[in-house]
Amino acid sequence: MNNKFLLFCKKHWNRPFTLGMILEYSLKHTNQTTAPPIFSMINWVLLHMGDSTPAEQEVVDHAEYVLLNNLIGNIRFFEDLMDEIQSESTGDDKCRCFRFASDFIKEMVHRIVRKYYQGSAANLALIEIAFFDHNILKKRNAHTGLINTLIKWGALDKLSDKEIKRLMNGMATKMHSVPSDGYMDWNGSDYVNDKKTCLDIGKELGSTMPYCRKKEV
Repeated sequence: MNNKFLLFCKKHWNRPFTLGMILEYSLKHTNQTTAPPIFSMINWVLLHMGDSTPAEQEVVDHAEYVLLNNLIGNIRFFEDLMDEIQSESTGDDKCRCFRFASDFIKEMVHRIVRKYYQGSAANLALIEIAFFDHNILKKRNAHTGLINTLIKWGALDKLSDKEIKRLMNGMATKMHSVPSDGYMDWNGSDYVNDKKTCLDIGKELGSTMPYCRKKEV
């Protein structure tokens, strides 16, 4: 065996590669054709390592879905996403989705979700967009953390893991179909209805939580 290869291997023996680093590297250096066997290996490792968590498996599933459906533009740093999911699954009261978790915010969120969600993943994605554009959410595209928080707050009915994954994937697909800038800057006939929904939600939020997204240059 080549000595240079041995030196390279030894250099990496004790390096702590995290799941987030592996996933991020995979998404940057694979495509829809080469990804399946790589994700099969990642899933095999998670299955046999003995101490993997449901949150880690969910992150891997989401990464695979994003890549196979060409939604690369929607990805975030996976360690951040994993931290968000784990905080929700452990019942951490420090909400990592919403900037504020007062009773007023919870009641408002409950009212808007009940009115506009209507069982549609696409509608929930528009709610997420409106919340983010009005500075209520800390991040855009944190679908799983948002869903779990809404369930915890009673704005969504309790869902199975399979239902949550399906809802999350539907939200990601909808997010990919609309511009990434603030909804006020959506132009064109393709976005008329979606923009109106966001505008209606914005009116519900009122003057205390105004639209605050700046136009992207």
